[in-house]
Amino acid sequence: MDKKNIKKIFFLSVIVSLIFGLPHIIMGISVKNYNPLALDMKSDTNYDNLIYGAGVRDFKDGHFIPTDFHTFEHKDKGIYKFDPMPIMMVGVFSKILGSVEAAFIFSDFFFPPLIFILLVFLAFILTKNENISIAASLAVITASKAFHIYRPALWPGIMYEFITKGLWSPLFFSRLMNPEASYIFFALAVIFVYFSLSKQEYKYTILAGIFFGLLFNVYLYYWTFIIAGLSILLFILLIKNKKDIKINIKKYATIIGIGLVMSIPFWVNHFRIKSNPEYFLDLFIRLGLEFGRYIDGYTMPFIAILLLFSFLYKNKDFNFYFMASFFAGGIILINSQIITGFSLYSSHWIDMVMNSWTAIMFFVLISRFLAKFRKTKRARYWPNIIEWALIFLIITHAAWVQARFSFESKDSYSISNEEKDLFSWVDKNTPNDSVIMAASLKYNNMIPGLTHSNIFFPYSNPTLASTKEIEDRFLITFKLYDMPVEYVETQFSDVRKVNSIEDKLQMYIFYSTNCSVIRKGFYTYPDPDCNKALNEPTINKYKELKFDKSLLFRYRLDYVLVTPFERQFTNELAYPFLEKVFWNKDFILYKVNLNN
Repeated sequence: MDKKNIKKIFFLSVIVSLIFGLPHIIMGISVKNYNPLALDMKSDTNYDNLIYGAGVRDFKDGHFIPTDFHTFEHKDKGIYKFDPMPIMMVGVFSKILGSVEAAFIFSDFFFPPLIFILLVFLAFILTKNENISIAASLAVITASKAFHIYRPALWPGIMYEFITKGLWSPLFFSRLMNPEASYIFFALAVIFVYFSLSKQEYKYTILAGIFFGLLFNVYLYYWTFIIAGLSILLFILLIKNKKDIKINIKKYATIIGIGLVMSIPFWVNHFRIKSNPEYFLDLFIRLGLEFGRYIDGYTMPFIAILLLFSFLYKNKDFNFYFMASFFAGGIILINSQIITGFSLYSSHWIDMVMNSWTAIMFFVLISRFLAKFRKTKRARYWPNIIEWALIFLIITHAAWVQARFSFESKDSYSISNEEKDLFSWVDKNTPNDSVIMAASLKYNNMIPGLTHSNIFFPYSNPTLASTKEIEDRFLITFKLYDMPVEYVETQFSDVRKVNSIEDKLQMYIFYSTNCSVIRKGFYTYPDPDCNKALNEPTINKYKELKFDKSLLFRYRLDYVLVTPFERQFTNELAYPFLEKVFWNKDFILYKVNLNN
């Protein structure tokens, strides 16, 4: 690329930064007490931010290796979800900038333009077309979900999300996870794998191995994609290029070897957690383990895309085999359950990898199509017009989506003055890692992200506690607040009627190891009939349990919080071991002294 194109890419990266930072600008101006970690119990978007935010807050508070974000007792049992690096990166920003909220805001301005530049570079080595490379990169980071369009059944959703309203649908890289840091490592790994196998310089092989190894601590769905695609590509190269068999095998072995050495901490953590089989299964089921041997619903559309790509891509070269191999590897991964009998949230391969790869393949075909026009005198200007039209449409659409989302959902990202006072008081007046009890799902998710405290009753996804322990904490918590049995029964959602984020949160708290998982469309849920049978014993335990102070000795507990949720059942708590230390219009916080 020449200096002119580099300047153009730099200018567009600034625009990308502003697009992804636009919600913070709009909401920061139009909402009082704007906070990107607020939770209104209406949106998955807020909730995912809080899981990430709780990990970043843990880092800021001195837990530099992310473990359990919610409970005190499990801080040293293992690395949460096996992907600590993105949390640690944003955690560094939280240390520098002084708060998790500031780190989130800065990261949304900082990471997307870096990803944009890397994807431009990747697309350019595949197309040799600067403008198409820019359009491809923009499409991946702003509209990769649009490539669901190959499934006619999803067209109404595509129209809703991208053309009409789509209230809870910001750009995908503002959604999972927010802020998006992990894709940087994936893009670098793919780029260096490409250079390793297409060039003779061994330094690229070493770099490919290093970044492949880093992916083990970044995102499960990235390193598995690299292994699958690289293995298929090696097999093809061994057939197509027999004279370089030894060189290609050596490169493959080096990449995998370096990666595996760098992944040792990942495997140590994995087997450390796996040493307790019941606990290990609990954790993985709560992360989205899907049981059964079935062909994924996206398989045939993806195969059709691969065949179409093969048909339209004439004069097949290394670039073709590179793209096709990784795409084929992705198809194998989303169907890995046929062999293993289970899969771990297979939709993440589709959302975070396959859609991106589909977008890149699409723009590679466009670049080859437009290249033919450049050879004719009459139509030689049309390619530039089409390319810039694509860039303009993608940018304006992305800005519109972000602006629409910001104005329509701004109230969901605001905390009240009472909440602000509570969180501020907790940070200033309680010891680091104090444990607060609440029955409210909302505040049990907000407290770890917005204060330095842990919680007594954890949400199942960010904790390393077993399902049995979560149930025990649930029973103690609800019994302390003396909640009626009728209400306790409502905490077990019928998974066939999941209508809100609160329903989802309740469902996942009691996601049991003993339930098979059923598919409903393209989603999986615990078998509701099994769930009903398991819920009855828990409800019976609650009915039989008599509250006694001795129950509180099972786990650490420092404070008990009464929120607007608990006030539906009790205005104040009158236990002799509770001392009121903070109160305002909405909240009462009690200090626990079990010696009284």
